[in-house]
Amino acid sequence: MADQHPIAPGDHLSRVAAQRGFRGYPPLWDDPANRALRAKHPNPHILAAGDVVTVPPLEVREVDRATEQRHRFKVTVPELVARLTLRRWDGTPMESLPVEVLVDGRARPTMVGKGTLQLPIGPNDDRITMTVDGIEVTVRIGHLQPIDTAAGVRERLNNLGYDAGDDDGLQTLQFRSAVEEFQCDRGLTVDGKVGPATRAALARAHGC
Repeated sequence: MADQHPIAPGDHLSRVAAQRGFRGYPPLWDDPANRALRAKHPNPHILAAGDVVTVPPLEVREVDRATEQRHRFKVTVPELVARLTLRRWDGTPMESLPVEVLVDGRARPTMVGKGTLQLPIGPNDDRITMTVDGIEVTVRIGHLQPIDTAAGVRERLNNLGYDAGDDDGLQTLQFRSAVEEFQCDRGLTVDGKVGPATRAALARAHGC
């Protein structure tokens, strides 16, 4: 029978799928029961805490093959890749490359371009740690919430270097000050409110 999975902070659909025994997220995401969730949040890897995902029954397939012979089975496992953009305060790409990049404390093969970082991750990996210009930076995997939530706005502001704090209250002085700084830098009306224009500009600046 189908089951209901409430999304907790840090959950993304590949992680939920792996925990439920699936090789990838498409069987969950494409299930008709999740149509409303897909319409609300188009990105399966950016979900809001409190969203509910319907998990369909796990299908177990059996294949008949002759005994005393060798058989080859091919399983396709979707690849997960983390892509990070490294920029200076003025928005220009950083020229310095990370000295060390670790995923949950383990080194991973990494592709580095001008201001970009790309590395494979697993569905249950939790954090990426890197050292850039002598500063250690940690990024939590799966902890970005949708742009239409207060938490999603705050997280994007923090990621872009605006100190929005860790309180999701839209009226706190720290949050409004961060919004005003962002609006000023982007040539928007400075009112401390997250309207459609500010939200769209924030999504563009953050990349998602």
